[in-house]
Amino acid sequence: KLPYWDEEVSHVLSMVADTALRPPYRPLAPAGCPSRVVEVMEKCWANDPLGRPSFEAIEWGLSGLGVQSSAFFSLREASRKKTDVLHGVFPPHIAQALVRGETVQPEEHAMCTVLFMDIVGFTALSQRLSPSLVADLLNRLFGCLDQLCEQHGVWKLE
Repeated sequence: KLPYWDEEVSHVLSMVADTALRPPYRPLAPAGCPSRVVEVMEKCWANDPLGRPSFEAIEWGLSGLGVQSSAFFSLREASRKKTDVLHGVFPPHIAQALVRGETVQPEEHAMCTVLFMDIVGFTALSQRLSPSLVADLLNRLFGCLDQLCEQHGVWKLE
């Protein structure tokens, strides 16, 4: 049987979301489930996202039990990619807050500069070059811009 198979979905959702319930409304572990797996599951169900284990902690908790799966590693990789994207787009303090699941308040900056860039002749050039050469050209160009931003303490939004 699946967890909550005989209950209304709306009831289950409201019960799981009710952070005041002690103990929290969670499914029972399957019969014969190793205690270490149950322990990891219960930690993952923490109401407070900051109280939940990292993928590394989950992996460590499950190590040696033969329960590691490609799905787990795919989730971990997806989480790492999401974190990398956030850090590539937002300033570090905002990216870290978003990774922690926090709401980020808007910030006001008294001074900022917006750069719109057009590479003259790019369309014609990109039609003549192979995709890999176009990618290399853009990577080198933006790499130079990234270095300049870093040298001058500029934060950029792409």
